[in-house]
Amino acid sequence: THHPNSQLAELLKLATVTLSAASGDNHTEKEKKVSPVALLVEFVKTRHTLFHDSQQRPYAQHQTTQETKRLDGSQFTQWLAAAYYREHKRTVRDQTVKEAIATLTGLAKFEGQQYEVFIRAAKHEGVYYLDLGESGNGRAIAIRPDDWQVIESPPVRFLRPESLQPLPTPKENGNLAQIWPLVNIPDESQLLVITWLIDALRMDTPFSLLEFIGEQGSAKSTTQELLRQIIDPT
Repeated sequence: THHPNSQLAELLKLATVTLSAASGDNHTEKEKKVSPVALLVEFVKTRHTLFHDSQQRPYAQHQTTQETKRLDGSQFTQWLAAAYYREHKRTVRDQTVKEAIATLTGLAKFEGQQYEVFIRAAKHEGVYYLDLGESGNGRAIAIRPDDWQVIESPPVRFLRPESLQPLPTPKENGNLAQIWPLVNIPDESQLLVITWLIDALRMDTPFSLLEFIGEQGSAKSTTQELLRQIIDPT
């Protein structure tokens, strides 16, 4: 027969051990839980390269499609919500998305590398690049003095505003003469127009203006619109 005090001591000891074990189990479960914000951050990091430009603006470049988006823009917010739902069949709260983007912005600014970002046209190591603007890929045209080619992954990062429209894939042995029946340009001014079209794609020259002079109804606005569509449809 045990003394009542010794029995009480044994019960207290047993209770202490049981409580300690239960407390340990709860702690382990808490450690296993990951916040929704952290899940979204990891979701983006496994698919994108985070970086910033010289103005400390944050960007994310998709590792597969090579498409670049501003982290603080509506395009990226919409993509994140839709992509997360497609994969997990689960929606996320607006506040969760905002907090995740704030974290990603900090990572892009303080841990990401610095790169310049261009819209439609860029120059890199003596080669000009023209973004085709196709959704789902980063294809661009590499233009050199003696040739051009369509490449899948240009060495520069292009940003695509919502208003930017894709360009058609160019064909070899094209003929610029096909333009002239569509626009009202005198023969003696056609070389000037071609020169302006080419120069509009160069980022290392002064930005030249092309002025049309003609009577009302001479298709000045139509000609301007068509030439713009050739090099940068928006």
